[in-house]
Amino acid sequence: MKKKVGVWIRVSTKLQQNSDSPEHHLQKAKMYADLKEWEIVEEYHLEAVSGKSVMAHHEAQRMLRDIQNGQIEGLIFSKIARLARNVKELLEFSDHFQEYNADLISLHESIDNKFSIW
Repeated sequence: MKKKVGVWIRVSTKLQQNSDSPEHHLQKAKMYADLKEWEIVEEYHLEAVSGKSVMAHHEAQRMLRDIQNGQIEGLIFSKIARLARNVKELLEFSDHFQEYNADLISLHESIDNKFSIW
């Protein structure tokens, strides 16, 4: 059975949307998932959202529920700073993923396992 993963796409400004588009992030995630023979079953889009506080955003809450319910077993994102910039929230994400035996997968930092952020 293929691993079911989600893709996290967050760009904080219109400038980033133009220079490093959400479509580009999604394309890179799809290529990685194809290489691993994983199935992308969900996409979480946070466009024009600051990374300083994302935990309360409805897409973040949906993603956390999907992890808890087993809808996804991992989350692909381009780099840790795209997931969140707030250290407390990064640790909360990490704890949630560990609790439900799910993977945080950063393409830029070459992190592809269950890990503690620090």
